[in-house]
Amino acid sequence: MVLLFYGAITGKSIEKMFMAGVFPGVFVGLGLMAFSFFYARKMNVPTESGTKFFLGIWTSLKKSLWAIMLILIIFFGILGIPGVMDGIFTATEASAVAVVFALFVGFFVYKQLKIKDLPGIFAGTAKTTASLTFLISAAGLFGWVLSMGFVPTAITDGLLNGAEVIISPLKDVIPEAQYWAVRKYVVIIALNLALLMIGMFVDAGPAIIILAPIVFPIGQTLGMNDFHFGVMVVTNLVIGLVTPPVGTTLFVASGVGNVKLASLVPFVMRFIWIMVFVQILIMFFPPITTWLPSFIK
Repeated sequence: MVLLFYGAITGKSIEKMFMAGVFPGVFVGLGLMAFSFFYARKMNVPTESGTKFFLGIWTSLKKSLWAIMLILIIFFGILGIPGVMDGIFTATEASAVAVVFALFVGFFVYKQLKIKDLPGIFAGTAKTTASLTFLISAAGLFGWVLSMGFVPTAITDGLLNGAEVIISPLKDVIPEAQYWAVRKYVVIIALNLALLMIGMFVDAGPAIIILAPIVFPIGQTLGMNDFHFGVMVVTNLVIGLVTPPVGTTLFVASGVGNVKLASLVPFVMRFIWIMVFVQILIMFFPPITTWLPSFIK
C-alpha cells in the first residue's frame, strides 16, 4: 500500500514500484524466518506434537497453495517470464484479476463466502477506495503547494550543504570523484535516519503522503534510480512501524498476543536489526531494487 501511495504521488509506474520491492521484502521475510527458527530452537519453544519439520512445511504449503497461486498470478501477470513472455496486464488490471480469483476461491474452494456477503464487501471496498483517493488527491495538492514555495528545493539544498560541511576536511585528501560519492552517501544516511525517526511516530501511509513530494527531488538531485530511491524511502518508514517508542504495529501485536507493550519491546529489538541490515543493503546495493523493474517495458 505504501509503495502504491509513493508511485501514485510521484507519478512513477506502480508495476515497477511493486517489482522493486520484491527482493527487499523477500530478504526481510527470510531473515525473520531464519532468526525465528534458530531462536525458537535455542529457547526450546514447543512444537506441534507428531509433526516432523519437512512434513510440517509440506502440510503448510498445501494449505496455502491457493494463496500462493494468487501471488504468482499477480507477479507473473505483471512481470511476465523474462525471455518467454511479456506481462499480460497492468497493476490495475492485476487487482481486478485478483478479485475474480479470490471470489472463485472463496465461493467454490473454501466455501466461506456467500452471495449475501457481497453487498457489505463491495460497500467496504468503496469506502476504502474513496478514502485512499481523497488522501492521494490531497497529497497531490500538498505537493503542489510545497513546490510553489520551493520547499523541496530548500530541503535538498540544506541536506547537500550540510553534508558538504561535514566532509569538507576530506576535500583536499581524497580524489574529487570519491569526494562527491562520499557526500552522496552522507546525504543518504542522514535522510534514512530522519525517515526512521519519523516512522517511529507517524504511520507509514500518512507519512509517505506528506513526505513523498518533499523527498522525491532529493533522489533526483543525487542521481539515484527513481525506484531504488522510492523503495529505500518506503522500507525505512515501514521499519519505523515496529520501532519503539510508538511503532504503531506494536500496539496491534500486543493486542493479538495479549501481552503488555513494555514486555514486548525487548524481543522486538532482536528482530529489528534484520530489517536494518536489509535497509543498508538497499542503500548501498541498488540492483536489489532495480533488477526486476528493468524487465518491465
